[in-house]
Amino acid sequence: MTTPFVLVQTLNPQPSTLNPKSRGTQAERSACISFVFAGSHIGTLATLPVSAYIMEHYGWQSIFTFLGLFGLAYSASVMVLVTADPSTHSSIRASELKRIKAGTPPLDEGSRPIPWGKIFRSGACWALFFGHVANNWGTYLMLTQV
Repeated sequence: MTTPFVLVQTLNPQPSTLNPKSRGTQAERSACISFVFAGSHIGTLATLPVSAYIMEHYGWQSIFTFLGLFGLAYSASVMVLVTADPSTHSSIRASELKRIKAGTPPLDEGSRPIPWGKIFRSGACWALFFGHVANNWGTYLMLTQV
């Protein structure tokens, strides 16, 4: 099931558009994004004991059914409750929208092309790439040993 992959990718812009503090200092943006992405690790930690309980009471096959249904319910709730633009959300209060818009800088109409060549020649880019690969490899290696 690709739902978790798709949902993780959609989380990237959410802190910057929905949280006024994420428009603040670098520390505030980092804290907001760290909080959002910590959910994947918390979900992994919560899934392991829940899976053990389900397996003991309903059999190992039911773990896949339960987690699949949970993933579908989560995906449906995100599709219904989350919007790309806070002003189009059905239940946002005027005071919330005003606070979000006050912390949002105006759009830069004169956008420049992205310097992909410079980015991929950067040592920092490759350090992030290898760090990400090592993190995922270690995480999934540990998960398969559980």
